[in-house]
Amino acid sequence: MADRSTDSALDLGIDTASDYASLALLRGDEVIVSRAWHIDTTASKELLAGLEALLAEAGATRGDIASIAVATGPGQYGALRTGIATAQGLAL
Repeated sequence: MADRSTDSALDLGIDTASDYASLALLRGDEVIVSRAWHIDTTASKELLAGLEALLAEAGATRGDIASIAVATGPGQYGALRTGIATAQGLAL
């Protein structure tokens, strides 16, 4: 398992509390890259595709993520559930 205490470790932020989704990769207090978009089809598909694009833009992999923060509300139940379930899946 990778040492997640290094300076290269990234933090992932997920917000799906509305019809818009946003993702951000941070290193400490610095935002490395972020994306926000209107969810047009299926939130789970769009969220995972957005994450892959975010990681590619940052030149990172899922293994580089040290921690995940996810919005828990208030917001639309289905969209929040998608963000939380995605964060839980990534954490595993």
